[in-house]
Amino acid sequence: MVNLHMKNKRLKFVLIFLYIAVAVLFVLPSNFQAITPGNVTNVDTVFELKDTETSDNFFTVSVISYFRVTHFQKFLATFDKRIDLSKRTEYDESLSFSDTVKQGKISKESSINSSIIAAYEFSRKYQEENHLTHIDPISIDYVYQGFITYYATNYLNIGDIIVKINNQSFSDYATQLEYLRSLIQTKDTILFTLDDGKMIEIKESTSFIFYPKYLIEKTIPQLEVQKALLASGGPSGGMIQTLSLVASLLKLNLQDLKIAGTGTIEMDANYTIGQIGGILQKTHTVIKNKMDYFIVPDYYRTSLDIEAIEMRKLSDKIKIIYVTNLEEAMERLVDIYEEHIL
Repeated sequence: MVNLHMKNKRLKFVLIFLYIAVAVLFVLPSNFQAITPGNVTNVDTVFELKDTETSDNFFTVSVISYFRVTHFQKFLATFDKRIDLSKRTEYDESLSFSDTVKQGKISKESSINSSIIAAYEFSRKYQEENHLTHIDPISIDYVYQGFITYYATNYLNIGDIIVKINNQSFSDYATQLEYLRSLIQTKDTILFTLDDGKMIEIKESTSFIFYPKYLIEKTIPQLEVQKALLASGGPSGGMIQTLSLVASLLKLNLQDLKIAGTGTIEMDANYTIGQIGGILQKTHTVIKNKMDYFIVPDYYRTSLDIEAIEMRKLSDKIKIIYVTNLEEAMERLVDIYEEHIL
């Protein structure tokens, strides 16, 4: 009886150990997050131009994000080059789910509004310079409202809108950003005025990430945005959204070509194309969905980042086009048109 009791006790401990091991490996989350290949989405599901056919040739590229993977998933991911693993930061840990959703909406809405402004302003100028009289007039009226807070430690909340810095107002994002950077470099005291009149003084070094907040009042031709799509976050569709609108406004017929792209559209004088995350995962997504071209920021052409190097190794499977700004992206788009259509 004693031996049987001891065997049962040992079996019980073994089962408890196995249960804990299984829980740790397969159930309990690690402190790592993962990004995997995702999907492509036609930009014509985002925008609708009144009395103008919207181009269906352009596709945004998304990834799938897992904010916490289990220890077993982390182990498996180390053997798959298509998956990007990264350790969660202290700031990541401090964010609630609602904070993450709010950040996604801020970056997405800002990206869409920036795309619209850049596309209309660029198309209007392009129409005038090239005397495209067969195209209807293009114009846009908008107001710059200020910085909207995406990331800030200690002082600001996600979503706070900064209308003045040190009592100075701004008419555009680039000027406001340059002014803030000059204050940070000289370590001057910074006084933020929010849209509700609240004032916040910052005397010590801290980190910020802001997006431009615009109010679009009128567009010709009239444009409608599918607001439901703002539920999905991220600014990386800015460039390809802009190109899609430019092609639609200028009535550039690309027939059945499928052009994917990723990269932000920066609200500076040249509409610079900014780098994004998950470039390798997005390249695999584009290949899987059999796109004809993949337009990406020029940064990845020579970058020594492991993901960028791995992405370039896939250039035999997809035609990758590198661009620095909107004008260059438009030039490459015209090259594609002349190669395939004319």
